[in-house]
Amino acid sequence: MNNRKTVSNIVSRSLFSFLQQHDVPAASIHHRTGISPYELTQSDSRISAAQHYRLMVMVEEKRELLFTHYQPDFAMADIFRSWGTLSSLLTNSSTLRQGVENYLKYRSIIGQTDDIQLYENDSQLMLEYRNTGPEILGASLASPLGNFIILAEIVSHYDRQTYASIQVTLKGRYSSTRQSQHLSSLLGFRCQMNAARNTLTFSKQHIDRPYEFYNRRLFEIIQKAANDEINTLISLATPLTAQIKNCLRTLYQNPIAHQHNPTNEIALICKKMSMPRWTLQRKLLHEGQNFTELLQQTKMEEACRLLQQRHLTLSDISELLGFSSQAAFSRFFRNKMNVSPLRYRNGFAVYEKG
Repeated sequence: MNNRKTVSNIVSRSLFSFLQQHDVPAASIHHRTGISPYELTQSDSRISAAQHYRLMVMVEEKRELLFTHYQPDFAMADIFRSWGTLSSLLTNSSTLRQGVENYLKYRSIIGQTDDIQLYENDSQLMLEYRNTGPEILGASLASPLGNFIILAEIVSHYDRQTYASIQVTLKGRYSSTRQSQHLSSLLGFRCQMNAARNTLTFSKQHIDRPYEFYNRRLFEIIQKAANDEINTLISLATPLTAQIKNCLRTLYQNPIAHQHNPTNEIALICKKMSMPRWTLQRKLLHEGQNFTELLQQTKMEEACRLLQQRHLTLSDISELLGFSSQAAFSRFFRNKMNVSPLRYRNGFAVYEKG
């Protein structure tokens, strides 16, 4: 279900940067995608599938620029910096085949909003990228290309001769032969545009050749860490976490007398969900969450949303979110965002007037 699929905010920051570099105002991106600066800046944060799809639609609007300004953001060195466990697993597999299979198995650490299927015959292995989002993204270039670049890096790591056999086909609207040639030159392997499917194909000749630097013991340790990351992702999208966040949003959108402290809010949530406090805390702990962090995250998301509503004063927002004063709200916001609530709001004002 899409409402439980997420993407690492590292991907979102990269796409956000691409749009900004091509004169799309930051406030416009936040406004259209619903991704707040808070969600972008938090470490190890995830963006919902719906938000990611809206961001991809904006990138698709700049499609032509991908041919002249595309930079492979997710080369293996970048994966090491961003997802160390995943990259370590991909570069310490027993064979090229296992390296590719591990990417397919653990790529949800990067994102869960699309699909890659593996096919093979006697001589070749083919990977097909499938869009599982809105139909408008069916011919998107950025997502399949990003995945194919990572896969090509994996192939290159294990066998340069196999890398030379790579061929890519990409769906694409209005893509000329010149654009295909330019992209092929930029990436170092053949790219055919206007295809019926998004595929990456390469020779199987050396796919099962043992990797000479494979360390089995290290692989087992890294694989366990990768499995732990996957389990954490599953827990982050559990129904209880979503229910609590929805209850908190309802609380802020329909204000009652409450104080700015977790003790009071958790009592209200427990009453709403007919659940003893110790049970709620225990269930959250099982999901790798705690109420205080969940509370602060939801407050920040709501603060960013409310600041876009021009008719609300900072005092109004402070009261809606349960702060004891406007000053307390401002301190909280600045501590999380490194910018004052007023300055954040004025950023949206520039967009609205533009």
